[in-house]
Amino acid sequence: MAAPKTLRDTQFALKLGAFIITVLVGKISRKFAVQGDLIRTHSPLFEKTLSGNWKESEDGVVELLDGSIEIFEIYMGLLYTSTSTIIITNTGSHPPASALPTFHSTTSAYVFGDNIGDPDLWTP
Repeated sequence: MAAPKTLRDTQFALKLGAFIITVLVGKISRKFAVQGDLIRTHSPLFEKTLSGNWKESEDGVVELLDGSIEIFEIYMGLLYTSTSTIIITNTGSHPPASALPTFHSTTSAYVFGDNIGDPDLWTP
């Protein structure tokens, strides 16, 4: 049986590229800078949006104004690392519960990834 494919596999090497896009998320249009080649490789939605005769492909700005900033932040972590992790430093105290992603928000990030067609979130 073959080993699971990950972003780190040679065949599926992480492609960052030099093309940076801006993703505006939420009603306040929070700006996220994302490597265009990376997100296009992982999302057919972004691939189509950024490669066609669309305003987004001309100016490199994609608007997700009805999206959740928290969910997109978690998705960005998944996109760049293929993991959803929480790092707790050895300071003797725990971060407040409000600082940790909830189960709902983490699963919502996976649903968001599925909605934009990112198959790597579901690769066993």
